[in-house]
Amino acid sequence: MKSGKASPQDAPPIGIAKMYRQFVDGTLPLFVDRGWDGHAGLVERLGTDLKPDATMFRRSMVHGRQLYVYSIWAEHTDQAVFKVNADRIFDNLVAQFYDSQNGGWIESTTLNGQPLSTRRVLYSHAFILFALTAYRYCLGQERAAPYLDHTLDYIDQHFKNPSRGYHSLLDPAGSDISEGIEQNPIMHLLEALLFLFEKAPTDATLKTAQGIIEFVVRSFLYQGMIIEHLTHDCEPHPETGHNVEPGHQFEWAWLLNWYGQLSGDRKYDDVCKGLIENGLRLGWDQKRGGVFAEVDRHSGAVTLPTKRIWPLEELIKAVSACPQHFRSVDIDLPSLTDFLCRHYLNTDGSWFEQLNEDLSVADRSLRASTCYHTSSALWEALKTAQPTSSGTD
Repeated sequence: MKSGKASPQDAPPIGIAKMYRQFVDGTLPLFVDRGWDGHAGLVERLGTDLKPDATMFRRSMVHGRQLYVYSIWAEHTDQAVFKVNADRIFDNLVAQFYDSQNGGWIESTTLNGQPLSTRRVLYSHAFILFALTAYRYCLGQERAAPYLDHTLDYIDQHFKNPSRGYHSLLDPAGSDISEGIEQNPIMHLLEALLFLFEKAPTDATLKTAQGIIEFVVRSFLYQGMIIEHLTHDCEPHPETGHNVEPGHQFEWAWLLNWYGQLSGDRKYDDVCKGLIENGLRLGWDQKRGGVFAEVDRHSGAVTLPTKRIWPLEELIKAVSACPQHFRSVDIDLPSLTDFLCRHYLNTDGSWFEQLNEDLSVADRSLRASTCYHTSSALWEALKTAQPTSSGTD
């Protein structure tokens, strides 16, 4: 998210202002109040009664996402309650998930705070990197510094593979147990590194980000789309290599544009444009609106017609950052934010996680991890009304 304060008083367009009210005045206070269990851990999700559901584990990834979100919005709104929540999340993240003996961060704990999965997950480490960066640089919390440095070193020393990008999964000793090469954790690692570069620019961070982009474009880009799964030989997975997620096409377009802004290197602009065009061609429901979860890149058939909230929010980020690539289609930021508010977001800060193809509600539970997606979409949208803002999402 860009640093620089934002509020409804800055008079953004109506749809964006409504998003702001529903998220900042609704969702964030809701999870401050209801997002903790009785054992000092962040809940996975709230049920329709706005109480924690029966999920019997707590994940470091959720703590990372929520620490990032509350650090960002504590800085942007000056609300003390958000800062206090960030402090509490940081304390719990370190106490419950940091492995001081073996290094890295474990995946999950029981409700009593005992280690459950001690695997090292790149996806989790990417969001912990995100979180520690936000907590240190947005809130000036230098106590995060040693953990941030350790996380960077651990990713570089254990997850990084010189010939195959990054391992997605390690055992507690740091050995690779991945079944293949996964796009999604690498994408979020790039996102965290770009955020870190904005907050604390170094040539090494930008070089690492550049290396990730080069690997992904070389290995995951097929027919103008980013696929999800490769074998260890960097070939499309024989069982899942035909599937693509439209939401990730928009997310990668946003990331490539962000990298271009930071580095001045615009050589990926055509890739960015192609990702948006193909994501819309295959993933946008021309009849009812919304973004399908999954499509077949060969046939163009929709293989998973449900519509989760996050792909739409990634489309909002892409149209906010790259409006030039949407001029030939009947999609713009006001129409997308209006669609989000009408079909997904509720005035009490709750939302619908997933819709069916006909826009009926498929999932009413509130996943704590979704706060990160809505936060990012909102801030990218806010930047369109505040072109002089500086910083990152």
